[in-house]
Amino acid sequence: MGGEAFDRFADEEKLEIIVQFEELVRSGTSNYFDVFQFELVIDHFLEMGQLGHAEYILEMGTDQHPSSFDLQLKKAQLFLNKGLLKKALRLLDKLNSIESTNPDIYLLRGTALNFLGEAQKAFESFHEAVNFSEEDKDDTLYQAGVTYQQLGDHDTALLFYEQAYKINPNNENVLYDLGYCYDKKEEFKQSVRYYNKYLDLNPFNEFVWYNVGIVYNKMGEFDE
Repeated sequence: MGGEAFDRFADEEKLEIIVQFEELVRSGTSNYFDVFQFELVIDHFLEMGQLGHAEYILEMGTDQHPSSFDLQLKKAQLFLNKGLLKKALRLLDKLNSIESTNPDIYLLRGTALNFLGEAQKAFESFHEAVNFSEEDKDDTLYQAGVTYQQLGDHDTALLFYEQAYKINPNNENVLYDLGYCYDKKEEFKQSVRYYNKYLDLNPFNEFVWYNVGIVYNKMGEFDE
């Protein structure tokens, strides 16, 4: 939910676009941008937890692109982040009537249902998201797992993460959270296994080295 927008731009271009939008937020002004640029910046502010900034940019985007389906999806995601779960579901129902095979609709719906305590409906919605994901099924499974992890349901999160790992064993996000969840379940050997697989791909991540050290400490393997 959002990676596509980021992938369209090089890192320097992303930073330049974000800086431009931050200036617009500070000045309270607007400027014309295409939908993908709006998506990129909304995702950035959502990830930073700056919901007010995200809402300001979203309003600017929908004013300029009132028929954009993707920006309506971002609005549903913003509702979720603000805890407006039923409002998000109502908007997702409308979007589903327009594009019923969009996996992001089912991901967002599953997330909302999960936080409303409708576990079975959420599970079914996540599986619909996977079924409709022609590409990046591992990322779809990962996003579903994240929702359960946020709720402290590490068992169900691991079901999704393990499926994602089978599809793409090089997905760093999946490897990191496999390590994290197995640590939380006190299955330390599995935790170290996946953290080490992460480090095989990215040996310079200080946070993962730190986590591995913590897990070895819990195992009593102090030399490691």
